[in-house]
Amino acid sequence: MIWGDYMGLKTLFRGMTRRWFRPSSGQPGAASNDSTSINPLHRPKLSLCISTYNRAAWLAKNLENWSQLYPLPIADVEILVCDNASTDRTGKVAARYRHRPDFSYRCNPKNVGMLGNLRETAHAAKGDYIWIIGDDDLIVPGAIERVLAAIEANSGVSLIYLNYAFTRIDDARKVRNFAAFFREAIPVVPPEPDCTGPIRTICARNENFFTAIYTLVFRRDHAVGAYSQDTSGRPFSTMLTCIPTTYYVLNYLMDEPSVWIGEPQIVVNMNVSWMRYAPLWILERIPEVYDTAERKGVPKDEVDRWRRHTLPGFIHFFKTIFRDDPIGNAEFLSAARAIRRFAQLPEFEEFRPELKAVYEEAHRAGHVAAKDPVELVFSDSSNEGAFGG
Repeated sequence: MIWGDYMGLKTLFRGMTRRWFRPSSGQPGAASNDSTSINPLHRPKLSLCISTYNRAAWLAKNLENWSQLYPLPIADVEILVCDNASTDRTGKVAARYRHRPDFSYRCNPKNVGMLGNLRETAHAAKGDYIWIIGDDDLIVPGAIERVLAAIEANSGVSLIYLNYAFTRIDDARKVRNFAAFFREAIPVVPPEPDCTGPIRTICARNENFFTAIYTLVFRRDHAVGAYSQDTSGRPFSTMLTCIPTTYYVLNYLMDEPSVWIGEPQIVVNMNVSWMRYAPLWILERIPEVYDTAERKGVPKDEVDRWRRHTLPGFIHFFKTIFRDDPIGNAEFLSAARAIRRFAQLPEFEEFRPELKAVYEEAHRAGHVAAKDPVELVFSDSSNEGAFGG
């Protein structure tokens, strides 16, 4: 991510932040299926699942790419499209593939919310491992084989974590040549060798810290667990209300076995619809992720790499939230905690006077997030640990 275009923040958390839902109180709702599905008595090794809603053009491009890469079914792999009650041509797009025995199309009887659809998808998938992607996330050539090889070589592995690349093409009609599309995509971190180990040892391989669903190939039990958490509450007010996958992995899986695949296996789109929550994300949630990861055993120097990476965004949004906050993000901000979490970085000192002046102005104006005296918010904060409350 290059901060010069802060819309690139999407590479941190895209796909996680539209809304999260309570777990279903019973079985997932009945759904239509207009395709021939795989043998229901056989559990495939991997389910590649596409969660979609009213983006027929992107779904068509995604399935075209998949069908060109795999014109014949791969043993032990299913592809599942989970449609959140679309009203466009999504069903007709999916119907083109109904002849394939490895393809299934599920349409929810009613819209359960974009990320509620992830819960439905995880429950509907049949595979031992579940990889959920968005309709505008395109797998690269060889991705399925790489994931299957990692599963086979690491029996019972809990999570396969993927490097990825991104594009800013926002119109599916502009993707005319898949080879050029993949060639021109930008890796979020440079390609590197694969590695294995407890999840805490691969946690900081990129800036996502498990926030982006398309990077996560969960063992089935963990997929169901991660996507079925109770995430009620105001969006972005807690980790669970915006990034439950991160909450799940950091709190329950850090000592579990994992594989990091260092070559990008998917190209994701940079579209984002929730930038109104970005100030709270950068000032509260992602610093909380860093602190939690460090507390759970990720070396401080590895986490500090991403704190430094986020620092320009922190400076930008600290000023923004006190001057332009139309949706009330500041109600959920602790300025003292935010400052404390970044003041540990030597680079922070360059910005301290500017941020202090911004806060002081807000304090004089009676801002909801600037009630504490300036001295309390900024005094000695650089000497306190990252885990202060």
